[in-house]
Amino acid sequence: MKSLAISLLIMGITFIGCNKKTQEVKENGIPDTTALVVAAVTPKFAFVASDSFKVVLGKVYEGYVEIESALAHDDFEKAKEAFNGMHAILHMVPTDGLDSSGKAYWNSLNDSIMSVLHPMAGAENIAAMRNYLVDFTPMVISALEKFGAHSKLDAYVFHCPMVRKNQGANWIQGDSVLLNTYYGKSMATCGSMVRKIDLTGT
Repeated sequence: MKSLAISLLIMGITFIGCNKKTQEVKENGIPDTTALVVAAVTPKFAFVASDSFKVVLGKVYEGYVEIESALAHDDFEKAKEAFNGMHAILHMVPTDGLDSSGKAYWNSLNDSIMSVLHPMAGAENIAAMRNYLVDFTPMVISALEKFGAHSKLDAYVFHCPMVRKNQGANWIQGDSVLLNTYYGKSMATCGSMVRKIDLTGT
């Protein structure tokens, strides 16, 4: 019993000492290192990218939005024109500002992108272009979420549950007003917003 009382007394003194130290830190302006340990910094994006990379990626994204918007309005010729512009920009993405892991990820993603875009360039009708966009969209989402981008547009992910015999597919819009890119005017409001992509990491 006596040893228990002594232990409690020691614990009480220790607690008072800790509180006193904390008070001294606050009064004297001494950095509290315990607070620094707790406040862990969470990276905004998976990979660090240069401003030049983000600017060009933003242009790629804006080109994507021109394509999807044209498809949503059933304008195949405008979609092809937007595709050609975006395709050219993709070949100009600067990777010098990426670290080794970021560059490896981008190079792998870019190979996948080109495997879709090259046949997409030969799409002979609007249905074919929409079909390729289904496969291209997840790659664009991945790039935006992993690296961030500088763009004048916002980025909203929408989902249509009916695409590819009810398998469902996403697309991205620069605004939050739903216009289904896969069915156009015939089913303009089919689908729902999934989330907004944070392009800036703020």
